[in-house]
Amino acid sequence: MFLRGRHREAVTAYRRARPGWSGDPESFLMFGIALEKTGQQVEARRFLQAALAMNPGAAEGWFSLALVLARGGDDRGAAEAWRRALALRPGWPEAREGLAAALEAGR
Repeated sequence: MFLRGRHREAVTAYRRARPGWSGDPESFLMFGIALEKTGQQVEARRFLQAALAMNPGAAEGWFSLALVLARGGDDRGAAEAWRRALALRPGWPEAREGLAAALEAGR
């Protein structure tokens, strides 16, 4: 569902499956991304931060957290998250654009 762009259905499925995750960072990450894509920013932030605490090497997690932080007006936090994403995946165009926008907004 998630990979086919059916994010609302993915959120529902993740909620049902959640009791069985037991500390699986990939599940937390994918749920956080699905939440972000459906506009549930507060909950997305919580799950993305949990995923990154378990696996700080997840570039997609830093990117998604940056989106959530930027939408919440935390340009400084978003810039740092985009920097972390770029450190893990150098040259990522969308992350570079996000970082530039956050730095511009934070002036």
